[in-house]
Amino acid sequence: QPLHSGANAEDDVFRIRADGSNTNFIGACGTTGGYSFHQLYGSFGVTVKDPAPPQEATFREVALSGSLAEAAFQYRLNRNDAMANGADTISIEYSCPGNVWVGVGVSEFGLMVPALAVTGSPEWGIPPARVSLAARATEGVTALPEDQQTLIDPKISFANDRTT
Repeated sequence: QPLHSGANAEDDVFRIRADGSNTNFIGACGTTGGYSFHQLYGSFGVTVKDPAPPQEATFREVALSGSLAEAAFQYRLNRNDAMANGADTISIEYSCPGNVWVGVGVSEFGLMVPALAVTGSPEWGIPPARVSLAARATEGVTALPEDQQTLIDPKISFANDRTT
């Protein structure tokens, strides 16, 4: 599904493809109220494979290493998703240890900037939202406009000493 981060969408499209191509993801989490401290952070490539049969029922786990070894990432392809008017979608579950803010995103070059991400925290009292990462400072993290908040049923929780 295309992700847009700015007014000129043609220059800002990142795609997650299920054709065996590698997609660069970024992940992070931290304990402060803002994004300035990253307890865990890193990038990882995921080769999203076209499922057989067409509707995949379970999540596929992706092994993370390095500074993200304590985090967990899994995805599920949703073919002909009724909640997206029949479009194909991807469901992602990302978790980190502790009661923290979490962020996971797509990055053309595997770097934090520039990238698009979904961020949230159980303590913020609102569902996770799509953001643009335009700079490494907190001020460079901005929510995308309402018409680009295209997440379907975003959730965040803290249980068993993990934020998911």
